[in-house]
Amino acid sequence: MSQSTLLPRIIPATAKKREAALWSEFRKQAKKLRPEWILTRIETRLTPGIPDVLLCDEQGTFHFIELKYTTSHVVDLSPHQVAWLTRHAHSNSWILVRQGDRRGKGDRKTYLYPAAEAMDLRMGGLVRTPLFQCDKEVPWAAIFDVMSVK
Repeated sequence: MSQSTLLPRIIPATAKKREAALWSEFRKQAKKLRPEWILTRIETRLTPGIPDVLLCDEQGTFHFIELKYTTSHVVDLSPHQVAWLTRHAHSNSWILVRQGDRRGKGDRKTYLYPAAEAMDLRMGGLVRTPLFQCDKEVPWAAIFDVMSVK
């Protein structure tokens, strides 16, 4: 692995904004539909690869959620993220992907994958079959139910 792949990547500002919007929507819906859940946003450059969100559900079970926004079928997981998600594939760790256009408007799709799919998502993109997929309006209660089953 080259030195450049070990360094934290610079993520385009638009991708960060779209992921921030996804986080905002996720948090709002979780507070509304699952008020007993405790959500913590994790942003650290000191330990690359750790997912974006730590969730503690009503049972006291921890979940990690990696948020991604894409305008194509490519899911831009870094090597550190793939390594972390793969290592923790047995845990309640998830990859939540929003696919939309470059302006963040128009049709959009939302996908939920288990952490075990991280390498395949990085290599093959959204051609992988998700645990959950929806178009346009997101049925957050259904996504939260899928996350709670594991």
